[in-house]
Amino acid sequence: MKTRQAFFEDFFTRLADMGFVVKQLYENDIAAEVYAGPALFCVITQDGDIIYEDYNADQARQLEQAARDTRAALDFCGAAPFKKLKQMETVSLARGAYYKVSESADAVMLCRFSELFGYEFVTCSKAAGNHNNRPYYREILFYDRQAAQDSFLRRGGFLPGPPSPGFTHQEYKLIVECCARRVMLDNDMEVGAEGRINAVIQKIEAALPEETEPSPRQFYRDERN
Repeated sequence: MKTRQAFFEDFFTRLADMGFVVKQLYENDIAAEVYAGPALFCVITQDGDIIYEDYNADQARQLEQAARDTRAALDFCGAAPFKKLKQMETVSLARGAYYKVSESADAVMLCRFSELFGYEFVTCSKAAGNHNNRPYYREILFYDRQAAQDSFLRRGGFLPGPPSPGFTHQEYKLIVECCARRVMLDNDMEVGAEGRINAVIQKIEAALPEETEPSPRQFYRDERN
């Protein structure tokens, strides 16, 4: 499964090879600060935004080239995956605004363009009524169009789900709860560990059978906000 953490590891290595100094933080919404010499050049957010502090066109082109090279190396989706994407209905999630590209009675598939990652996909379950004040929940993030479409088809009931390892639904929820609490309570967590734990949670949630309750992680996300 393609992840943001894998992208960042490759991308930051390329920036360092170009002569930039990368200070990885993974604090709040920040993934890293990038320095050109002693000056702070830009800040990279965990959602893939680039916030320039001391803009230089040549250095910006270098950074953008490093991002393109990383997308190509990791086979992230860099070409427009859908026609007339910007004319589609928009949906707001915690990560920002997405275009709704597919919808069934039970699930939706969303897409947006990220300056750093390229095209990003999310599949969500649809809540019945005013469920937890959110129309969608149990978001699963993808950087591969085919994987996202397969997820949408499974969540929409058009494809059989993946083989179950034998855990009960409550055991799945307990594992997710333990992972979420680890992120919440460990203030000394090593750089990148939160991203790896979140990737594990996504894989667990992908294997969860559909239900009418939100993921336990949603409650912890709400508490942290």
